[in-house]
Amino acid sequence: MKENNSLQPISESVLLFNKLLEQINKDFQMAGLDIVYLPPLPTSISDCLVRLQEAVREANKNNPGLIKALMYRIDVSERKVIDTLAEPQEETFEERVASVILQREAQKVLLKNTYSK
Repeated sequence: MKENNSLQPISESVLLFNKLLEQINKDFQMAGLDIVYLPPLPTSISDCLVRLQEAVREANKNNPGLIKALMYRIDVSERKVIDTLAEPQEETFEERVASVILQREAQKVLLKNTYSK
């Protein structure tokens, strides 16, 4: 995953990290997917990304249409997904999609945190 400064505040705050997990769970459930963070809970952005990759892999294997529904629910533009997948990278489909999901979910959490004060 490309380094992104937007993840730093979340990785440094237990409260924001927990909100990120809640946001991911909520959006996955609303899209008809389960990404249940059972103990042990992810304790880092890297752990979270691995779990997202697993969930994307499973969803893509069982019902690829759910990935599109998830992206819509999370509010990732179709153009963003197409551009990300078109970039020449060594990462797998699941790694790239999970990274896009994580970036957008982090952005949502940070925006809510900033504007709810």
